[in-house]
Amino acid sequence: MTWQIEKPMKMFIYLYLIQHTMKKLFVLSICLLFIQTSYSQKVNEAEVPQAVSDKFRSLFKNSKPEKWTKEKGNYEAQFMVGGSETSVVIDPAGNHLETETGIPVGALPKAILEACEKKFPGKKIKEASKIVDDKGAVKYEAQIDGKDHYFDESGVQVK
Repeated sequence: MTWQIEKPMKMFIYLYLIQHTMKKLFVLSICLLFIQTSYSQKVNEAEVPQAVSDKFRSLFKNSKPEKWTKEKGNYEAQFMVGGSETSVVIDPAGNHLETETGIPVGALPKAILEACEKKFPGKKIKEASKIVDDKGAVKYEAQIDGKDHYFDESGVQVK
């Protein structure tokens, strides 16, 4: 026995499903937009506080920022140093928080390469960088499958 649904009832069901799907997509789109804009905002150099600009110039006398962004209340300058992509994070008061410099994947410490092979078998490291914080502590970043993974020099994964 097959069920016969009248044509107006079918239309009602289709419209109901479409309406609720569209509402969910709209809410999801708004959430994604909010997440993207709250994570990092591009700022003009004129909007960067003087203390931040002064600190940048004192650290990197021969470089000029290609782009400034504001993330979590701090300012990040992206620029080139000796052919390497570099970024520095400085808080609004002008305190240096960290510097990240792109490095060739092969320049990662051997312990990190081995840890990545073990933890992510068959996966390739797409990009690598060296991160030095304001206290001189060093960690490394390895991008695998679009995700950033952080390691200390001995190959232990850290945050």
